[in-house]
Order: sequence, then C-alpha cells, then structure tokens
Amino acid sequence: MGREQGDLHADAVRLDPREPPLPRPLAAALRSGGALNRVLRAIAPSLVKEKSCIENERPFEQMAAIDAYLKACA
Repeated sequence: MGREQGDLHADAVRLDPREPPLPRPLAAALRSGGALNRVLRAIAPSLVKEKSCIENERPFEQMAAIDAYLKACA
C-alpha cells in the first residue's frame, strides 16, 4: 500500500527528532490535539503546557488538549 497523493502523515509535524513520532494518519494526530500543541510549543514554549502535547486516546484528555490549543491561539 503506497501513499496516495494528498495523504498526509504525522511525520510532517514532527518538529523535534527527540519527540516520539505521532500516530498515523495525520487526522488521528490532529484529533487528539497533541500535534497542534506541539507546533505551538515549537513556536513559543510558554503558550501551552507540555502535558497538552501528549497524544491521548481518552476523549476528555483530547478535549482538554484542543481547549489548550484554542486558548493559546486567542
């Protein structure tokens, strides 16, 4: 199975080689909010807490991470 054109993977947002890789496909990484917060943390570390950058499967934790992203963008 090869990648189709336009099929984005989480490798595109792996900003720091010391960070663990994000889940694939990219949609799964974005759903939890961890990838969004990693991008913000790379730009300005004080915007979001490190725990918001962790990938999590629990819906409540995903909502909290996305909420942290939205507050940082405001």
